[in-house]
Amino acid sequence: MELPIEMRFRVYDYIMTFDNLLSYGSLVKLALRSTSGLQLRGTCQDIYNETKTIFWRNKFCIADLGKSFKMGLSELLDNLREVTWDWHALKILDPQTLIALGLCKQLKVFHLRVTRSVVFGGDHLFDRRQYTYQDEPLAAKFSRSNGFDELLQLRGLETITVENHDHYKFWVKDKYLSNAELKAFETFLASKLTLPKKPPVCRYHILRFCALRC
Repeated sequence: MELPIEMRFRVYDYIMTFDNLLSYGSLVKLALRSTSGLQLRGTCQDIYNETKTIFWRNKFCIADLGKSFKMGLSELLDNLREVTWDWHALKILDPQTLIALGLCKQLKVFHLRVTRSVVFGGDHLFDRRQYTYQDEPLAAKFSRSNGFDELLQLRGLETITVENHDHYKFWVKDKYLSNAELKAFETFLASKLTLPKKPPVCRYHILRFCALRC
């Protein structure tokens, strides 16, 4: 902290701006990838506060925001601007995560990566009945999957993209999901998710909800 503040911010900008996505979630073995910049952030409270603006300029991939993430949820809700989210059609974690993302004050860019569980299933698929837009042809491949209702509750976004997951374990084969179907779903989501935000929900309830497991 002996360096002039201008010099400190140059250092922060150099070591805390990442080209790759930063990954959060219990589905990720490391909640946040270990780097010297992130270690510096935890050195003391003053540095933690000074680096907040620079740190949250990065792009994040959110696997889920379940119980393991509750300690950092408040800061994320206040600062997250752009996120990539992997949709696995999980019964509990996907709805929890989407509800939390809906409370992010500054979130404007949402990148959705579809996995094979969303399209043609697994043991957890269709555990919860979905109610919204069940007859919408542009969402036919997705509307019955866990998390669909919560996804359609997101509002206030400016940019939405939808793509097939690029990992071989999650990628959906072309014969099951075409690029045209992805683009059609992207267009449908953009027409809904860019609508103005609804009045905020009490944060107390979402913090409790995201800490629970069924």
